Amino acid sequence: MDEEALNSAVEAYNNRVHRQVVELNKLHEPLDETYSSAPTFRAESARAESFGARALTDFKDDPLYAVAGDDESNAAEVGIVWGFTTD
Repeated sequence: MDEEALNSAVEAYNNRVHRQVVELNKLHEPLDETYSSAPTFRAESARAESFGARALTDFKDDPLYAVAGDDESNAAEVGIVWGFTTD
């Protein structure tokens, strides 16, 4: 077995991997920002329930933003922070 050729191949592989690691590490910050900006399942579920509750009243007078009899704390899941609208 040609040890020098094998060592050369391993060194080339290691150099390539190390260059890619640097590029991947540059992506951590944007990916973390994207992850924290994405709405949670609970927030989207609360938004869908709110929209459904408004649809039951045909978007008319005295809108009910929660499902009748449901825990109204779900409405806080969407919140103003995310900037979602319910229509």
